Amino acid sequence: MTRRLRSLVLVVSAIVLVLASLAPAAAAPAASMAVEDRADILIERDTEFDAEHGVRSGRGTARDPYVISHWRMGNLRIHDTQSYFTIHHVEVGGTMVLDWTGRGLRLVDNLINDLRVNRNVARSGKATTGLIARNTFRVIGQLRHWDGVFERNTVGAVDTVGNQAVNFDGFNGARFRNNTLYGTLDATLHGHHHGSGFGRASHDHAGEAMSEEHADHAGHGYAPANVDHSRRYHEVWITGNTIQTTQPFALTYNDVAHAVNDRTNASETDPELEKPHQHFTRIHLIGNRLTGGLAVTVFNQTDELHTRTNRGLVEIRGNRISVARQGFNGWFAGPDGLVLSQVVHADVRVVGNVIQTGAAEGLGAVELFRDYDQGAGIRLGTFDRARVYLYDNTVVARPYGISAAGFTESVRWWIRGLRTEDVATPVAYDEASVPNKPTRS
Repeated sequence: MTRRLRSLVLVVSAIVLVLASLAPAAAAPAASMAVEDRADILIERDTEFDAEHGVRSGRGTARDPYVISHWRMGNLRIHDTQSYFTIHHVEVGGTMVLDWTGRGLRLVDNLINDLRVNRNVARSGKATTGLIARNTFRVIGQLRHWDGVFERNTVGAVDTVGNQAVNFDGFNGARFRNNTLYGTLDATLHGHHHGSGFGRASHDHAGEAMSEEHADHAGHGYAPANVDHSRRYHEVWITGNTIQTTQPFALTYNDVAHAVNDRTNASETDPELEKPHQHFTRIHLIGNRLTGGLAVTVFNQTDELHTRTNRGLVEIRGNRISVARQGFNGWFAGPDGLVLSQVVHADVRVVGNVIQTGAAEGLGAVELFRDYDQGAGIRLGTFDRARVYLYDNTVVARPYGISAAGFTESVRWWIRGLRTEDVATPVAYDEASVPNKPTRS
């Protein structure tokens, strides 16, 4: 290359760098794009999807949904509709309510203070489901009877880590994945919200199994009249989320108030729900990054209307859990990292999780309180008819690696590949209440 050509290359490169420096900055996040102020939106029937109610385009079909976009308002409420609709680039400073609007929801790229979905109110519409993605929320006051995809959202902020970020009530095939939460995620089984088989539509006991793509993107379908509610299937995936909290548990799954959530109520009035039935349940808690513990409380609840229990699945795999010593604020007791209690008739697979002690809270920073720490990496209690597989887990800086109590004679458990560091007792169990020793390898 000649000297003149090299000089020309250098000049061109310099010009490119200057032009790059003068170019406009990268676009702001989509939800921050220009919006117009307007009055609150209330849509109570399909015929109200019109310009007066903030609709900018669309015909309400799957191919051409109604579009509500680029507005700023106090509150937005849509209920008892069946049209397909998309909401994007909207800012709601108060509450957004989406009650019983069917399977055609697409909620993306919005700024929302408080979201409520499928509240327990009298209804004529079908359950709202579809896709909720890439939004920023202050709080999810209620994500109820949700069967669709909730992904890549941010909920809360640094000042909300001590609060509940998402109240997740009821699911049948839902995917809750790759979200960032500042505050707790609390997932509750609702027995009256179910399908007739894994992958089938909610309350649709005659339909064929749906493809995973359909379940992921289209939501679930409608139920025929006079369906049989005697076999109730539930499944949920909570995967790849990052959750930070100052509470003892960042992620909880529970079925504590089973009778309340398994019968008729304001939104579920079918008398068939009050008849004898049985449940089939699978939960998958995979690959989450938690500052705070993980707890499963009550799996396969006993109930006078249950004709039998069926073997379910509890899969807890590949989570990274960081817990803090509570010190004086926790009555000198160290927290448990991963807790499972009151589990009946289930395969429990706890595989490849890492539980460690993070920064101390309150007076826990004083090393004196470490002597009172009784926390376990994995704590198991009150199991019946269960097969428990504890494989390839890592526990760091907990007094106990695995601790168990309250097993019936029907419980079998296996421990393999447990790795510990700064753990006084890798495996501890109450011999009086755990008849069968673990099988180790």
